[in-house]
Amino acid sequence: MRRFAVAIGCVVASALVSAQSTSHRALDLSISHSQAAPIAKTSQVVSNKKTLPVPTFQHTRVGVVSDWTQRNLLFSTTNNRALLARAQKDPRWVQSWYLHHRGAWWTGSPRRNVRIASKGFQRDWNVPLGTVTFAPIIESGNTDPGGGQTFPAKYTFDVTAAPSCTNDFVTIGLPATPAVGGQANIVGYNNLYTSGDTSGYCYSVDAATAPSVLFAYASGVGEIPAAVSVSLDGTQLAYVEDLMTGGANFHVLTIGTTGNNGASATAAVAPSIQNGVTLNSTNNASDWSIPLTPDGIPADGVENSTTAPFIDYTTNAAYVTTYTWSPHGAGYIYKISPVFGGGTPAIVWAALVDCSSSGPPGAPSSPVYDSLTNDVFFTDTGSRIDYVNDTGASPTVTCGNVGTYDDTAANPPVVDVINEKVYGAFNDNSANEYVTQISATDPTGSSLGVTVGGENTTYTGPYGVDFSNDYYNCDVSVSPCSGTPLLYAAGEDDTGTDPVLYAVGFGPDLAINSPALSDTFLTTGAADASPVAEFYNATTSTDYLFVGVTNNCAATLSGGTGGCVMSLDITSGPPTVNSSTTALPAAGGPTGIVVDNDANTTTYPEASSIYYATRTGATLVKATQSGLN
Repeated sequence: MRRFAVAIGCVVASALVSAQSTSHRALDLSISHSQAAPIAKTSQVVSNKKTLPVPTFQHTRVGVVSDWTQRNLLFSTTNNRALLARAQKDPRWVQSWYLHHRGAWWTGSPRRNVRIASKGFQRDWNVPLGTVTFAPIIESGNTDPGGGQTFPAKYTFDVTAAPSCTNDFVTIGLPATPAVGGQANIVGYNNLYTSGDTSGYCYSVDAATAPSVLFAYASGVGEIPAAVSVSLDGTQLAYVEDLMTGGANFHVLTIGTTGNNGASATAAVAPSIQNGVTLNSTNNASDWSIPLTPDGIPADGVENSTTAPFIDYTTNAAYVTTYTWSPHGAGYIYKISPVFGGGTPAIVWAALVDCSSSGPPGAPSSPVYDSLTNDVFFTDTGSRIDYVNDTGASPTVTCGNVGTYDDTAANPPVVDVINEKVYGAFNDNSANEYVTQISATDPTGSSLGVTVGGENTTYTGPYGVDFSNDYYNCDVSVSPCSGTPLLYAAGEDDTGTDPVLYAVGFGPDLAINSPALSDTFLTTGAADASPVAEFYNATTSTDYLFVGVTNNCAATLSGGTGGCVMSLDITSGPPTVNSSTTALPAAGGPTGIVVDNDANTTTYPEASSIYYATRTGATLVKATQSGLN
């Protein structure tokens, strides 16, 4: 199983440079010789006179995590070598490079100059998750503070070798009350590259025609409603357990490799080792939990959490938020360390989030850490982008001055590290849906914004933003940028009922422009939309945007007019959505969508996919990307 130590900072420079020519978002690969894999010396006879050493590169495994954070923390192109050198110190830079240069994955896959006809948008498999409801996230003053929809997390064991049926896995937390022998609240599956028959890659490797349960745990007693974070070596998970009746716990789970780790999402087992104490001999899974209850909490003494932890892999720390509605919307942001790799997790500091003195009160979203500024950004339900600078033993929160609205959703921000931009998506309760841009280096300075439809009183989108390939390739040190960088957000129409995809342009220095350039209806009636997810296929030079809706799908090619997931071609700009748009049915609509890669599926069948869960019927779905096979 996954026992090898990962060396994510150690990459073979020559392989990356070669891959750069076939990949999008071509970041400068200033990899030093010290970062290359260790060299093993052998001998070679030259002209029968003397022997010279012949350098050979030792294979270094690189594990890659595809999760919610890949769309919330961005590393774009830059020719600023000083800035790039600072960014490359963050292991997430290397993760981001591989996630945005999938052509460097799985060496041996014939991508270059190969075009294989699209087989459409194919669902390879779906597995039931039990009695689970991925309900729409409701607005402030109710039972949780928003935050968008949850995401699965995909772990790829080694992108420098062939796909692993045993060690590649996908995991998802479940908003369900756990029970040993019954419903799980966190599950994982391997043998992913299957399609229900003998044609899949994992059938030729492991004789698997369907995904296998890697683990199904009843962790704690509460729900796990938000996204799960994965360690770089793939052996551990971090997540927040919401107790529902009041309170929340932060968990670090070491996945079991022996014994009974659960048979299905409805036949869960408990991790045998809990907070360092072995309770039984069922498995060797270890679950460590920490109550999120700082001193000086608000008057009601209850801090719930439906947000996801953000992991800083450099310092092995997690940032996580909690919230309360009494006596008004407020919360806490925590730093917890160590998280992965051993040691006992502990709260390093907890900072109060209470912005009621500077405007409407607000509960915090999931946080995002910017290693260049050392700031942790988050939005709140008072329509602000707030932050805390992680300096000293007791840092304090700075409340943002974004927006003049109140009673919005708390969707996590998107931080562009290289271009020093932070984006927040808000759903105001009295006016509009809105996307705001601030400076990461001057967070309380002036802001720019654009309306993306009327306010929706039922749902809390837009659930963040994503960008065209031209945005990721835009170097603000070169003016003007090549191409046409665009921001995409799934907002609403003017009445605030029907999901609409908006394309937003940029001016000099990537300043966001208003109004939006275009709007494309995603439905023929009232519905909610999922977060949007961009993906560039370097093989076919095609830029894709994946998005789903809960009902009234406008892409009737999906086989119905209920919920669906759509694959939109944004290569030439804003797409059209009609009866011929590539789509798949998705009962009740999808959660957030995670994209893995663009592997040639002639070589690696079913290894080029997206992952999501359906809100109705609660199934985990793997689907082959349209045009990426």
